[in-house]
Amino acid sequence: MEGRDKCRKLMKAFRSNPNNANKTPLSVLNEYATRLNLQLTFSEEAESKTGPFNIEARLLTRPAGALYARGSGRGRGKKDARQAAAAAALEILLESVPMSEFLQPGSRFRPRADTGRARQQPPRPDNLPAGKRAATADAQVAPGCSKRPAGYSNTQGAHQRGGGAAAAYHGAARRFASAHA
Repeated sequence: MEGRDKCRKLMKAFRSNPNNANKTPLSVLNEYATRLNLQLTFSEEAESKTGPFNIEARLLTRPAGALYARGSGRGRGKKDARQAAAAAALEILLESVPMSEFLQPGSRFRPRADTGRARQQPPRPDNLPAGKRAATADAQVAPGCSKRPAGYSNTQGAHQRGGGAAAAYHGAARRFASAHA
């Protein structure tokens, strides 16, 4: 981080707090990008497979993809080059953004509930009211099994009759065609 006085000062401010002692320029830049709903991308070039590596960090606006800030870094390894690129991007950002913007905890923008990455878990039967427990217990699928396909009863009947899946398909197709003719 030679010549990156503003970034060095920012990192020193972060590390003065025991909770942030392990912060790196890359982690600070990533948190800033997340807080402002920016996309952080990297492009890399190497003179050989073993390095040295030249990496460019770019902060892009969403969804348009307009360039918000960028910085380039060089290092013996990819990790070093990424850190240097993040430090360069922070240095450029610190020219126009106050340091307090990077030091504040939390998120400025709260993601909507439907855009989160966490998968919503279906309600468990033991958490439901007594009247709904039996209905959901029957409808659950065992772990590792997929849900039944549409027309499951037709397929089941064909297998029991020995007709196989093809017979079930053709039987269902015939019933569909006659119902919609």
